[in-house]
Amino acid sequence: MANASTPIRRYTASGREIEPEFNHAPTRPAAPRGDGIAIRIRGLEKSFGATPVLKGIDLDIAAGSFVAIVGKSGCGKSTLLRLLTGLDEPSAGSIDFGDASSGVQKSNSRIVFQEPRLLPWEKIVDNVAVGLGGRRDDGAALAALADVQLSEKAKEWPSRLSGGQRQRVSLARALVSRPDFLALDEPLGALDALTRITMQKLLERVWRDQGFTALLVTHDVAEAVALADRVIVLDGGRIALDLDIPEQRPREKGTAEIARHEARLLAAIFAGEG
Repeated sequence: MANASTPIRRYTASGREIEPEFNHAPTRPAAPRGDGIAIRIRGLEKSFGATPVLKGIDLDIAAGSFVAIVGKSGCGKSTLLRLLTGLDEPSAGSIDFGDASSGVQKSNSRIVFQEPRLLPWEKIVDNVAVGLGGRRDDGAALAALADVQLSEKAKEWPSRLSGGQRQRVSLARALVSRPDFLALDEPLGALDALTRITMQKLLERVWRDQGFTALLVTHDVAEAVALADRVIVLDGGRIALDLDIPEQRPREKGTAEIARHEARLLAAIFAGEG
């Protein structure tokens, strides 16, 4: 279990450990691309009653990057996502969007959950249009469905779609407003293995096409390594490991480098057990 004096362990692509950092957030060079937004987190804490969930999180996320958060159940992954999207308020600390030169203080953020949460009484195109916040724009909704390769299902009812298709509609609903920050809370957790692989490829494609900043919460270490530029392990509400994934895309599963990343992440998640 990480504590206040535990360093954040970071590594280069060759596996060399970088000097531990105790008192400040890991930094990343500014690399804005597309419509993504930078995120700066300092001293972030969240408690529910007397129970602390997040304990002094410091984190810099570059605009347009894809970051994954992994860790055991109850480590604070989903809580962090909810704070970043404004669904919960922090107990302490700050969250800033944009950089000093842009002056941006608020993001156009959207979140995709594990359950699609579609409206069963609305057709698919109308479910996607919900993401526009009351503004009617069938053209934008249809374009978002095209982004997730579901144009032909626009006039169908949700009950007529498979689980994977419904999750693609949920993704289209999040993308229709062209967010600069997309939060993904176990969005593929309820899908079968083959559908999950298809959805991973779809997520990677729309992220590359649109350039938003993505933050994925997942229990699947292999999924995190397949999709993310950087994977963060949370342990007991603190950052236990911050690991860059520099391999070129698309990434091949089972290579020595990918296996090494997965092993390092699993070791950090289960450190202190056994």
